[in-house]
Amino acid sequence: MLGDVATIERTQQDFAEAQGYGVAGFPTVLFRDGEELAIVTRGFVPWDQLEPALTDWLEKRYGDLTTDLFCDPKTGLC
Repeated sequence: MLGDVATIERTQQDFAEAQGYGVAGFPTVLFRDGEELAIVTRGFVPWDQLEPALTDWLEKRYGDLTTDLFCDPKTGLC
């Protein structure tokens, strides 16, 4: 399966699509809102840095957020 032609072609298509979005490395976190696409982070980012980046982006886009958006990955509490 990993070496079959269809899998290789689909993987190449995925990488080309990602490059079209401006992705130059992995992992990259993207948000899509309709046709608008925003890169939130590039490269590995620990959760304690990723959560504020996600929250900031969402607040700029949708206004003040009064509830927690994310579950704590360590405890699973939301």
